[in-house]
Parts: sequence; C-alpha cells; structure tokens
Amino acid sequence: MYLPLPPLGTVLQVHSTNPNRQAIMTPNNVNPVQWQQSVGYARSVCARVFRDGGKPGDALAAFGLDASVAPADWSIVVDRIATQISKSPVRKAA
Repeated sequence: MYLPLPPLGTVLQVHSTNPNRQAIMTPNNVNPVQWQQSVGYARSVCARVFRDGGKPGDALAAFGLDASVAPADWSIVVDRIATQISKSPVRKAA
C-alpha cells in the first residue's frame, strides 16, 4: 500500500511551543493530539527497528506499507507510519 504525498498547496498546521525547536507539521484532516501520539509511537517503533539492525523498509513492512521503494531517511518513514496509524478506518457498508 502506497501513501501518496498531499497535493501541492495543502495547508498544514504548524505547532511549536519553543522557538529553538523544529516546528511539527500536522495534517489538517487529523486531530493534533492523535497526530502527536502517532508520531511518538512511530518514532519508538523505528528506534527499535534501528536498534535491532533493521532498515527503513523493515519498519514500513511491519505496518503493511510498501517497502519496495523505502526512503533512506528515517524521518520520512516515521511520517508515513504516523499517517498510517492516524488515518480514519474505512467504514464498511451494512
């Protein structure tokens, strides 16, 4: 499963309490609290995969995401996993 990037011009909310820290981008269609929790969980999972000698593709595969074109940057993997965690479940028709 491939998660496409948001279209150009998509507005993201920027949250930062400390001007010395990097701002965290939150998609508009996700609750900011849920996004922060998803990012935290994704970071901890990626840290464990990295600690055990895994690669970014291994972390993506653990969540059922397409690992064939896995980026080499862990921050992109964390964002993709957080997006997968925080997206709304698809409702099934009766």
